[in-house]
Amino acid sequence: MDPIETLTEKTASEQSSSDGKPPARDGFLGRKATKVVSAALRLIIEQGFQHASMEAIAREAGVSKATLYSYFPSKNQLLEYIIVAECRKISSSLVMPDLDLGLAETLRRFARQYIRLFVDRDPRKLAFFHALLREAAQFPELALLMVESGPRADAARLAGLMEEARRRGLLDIADANLAARHFLSLVRGDLPMENFIGLPAPTEAEIGKTIEDGLTFFLRAYQRPVPNGGSVI
Repeated sequence: MDPIETLTEKTASEQSSSDGKPPARDGFLGRKATKVVSAALRLIIEQGFQHASMEAIAREAGVSKATLYSYFPSKNQLLEYIIVAECRKISSSLVMPDLDLGLAETLRRFARQYIRLFVDRDPRKLAFFHALLREAAQFPELALLMVESGPRADAARLAGLMEEARRRGLLDIADANLAARHFLSLVRGDLPMENFIGLPAPTEAEIGKTIEDGLTFFLRAYQRPVPNGGSVI
């Protein structure tokens, strides 16, 4: 099965009008949604955001322009839908570990999942984000939406764990969101950029070292002292 079709069957049913972006009707959750989003993804990857016209998307999807515009009044709203759905699909695999595992192990397990999002060499996913990057200057609001729906949303989820660790007396932090962003930056290192530009995939040992180095640095900066001088790493 086409990987784009597999993706859109899930994301079209996950995304709803409750997000406010875009105002697609609640009934637009079946075969037509899959066809339209799949067609839009194909054309964006092949032609770029600017050249993938609504007329071409409707033709590729096999629906009328009137039908397409009744669900997505503008191309930007369709693109917003796709970006949010893509980011949600990617982040949906992140499971928040339980702090009862211990602070270091909890953060380590989250980091391992998080890094997998960046070392994944799914060609379709890379092609989509390459297309977005190429036209970020032309569509800054879409680039910002990608950042907010992807990295910042992941950091916001992790901030909840950071706040819980603070309440338990495990971390000495004033701003859970800032601590979460610091942690994610430390444990991912240069891996996202290297993956994005197509450098050789890191080995498991390299991934593990990047995570452990970042985790150690983070805990030295934010961890509350452990009684009797012990270590949680």
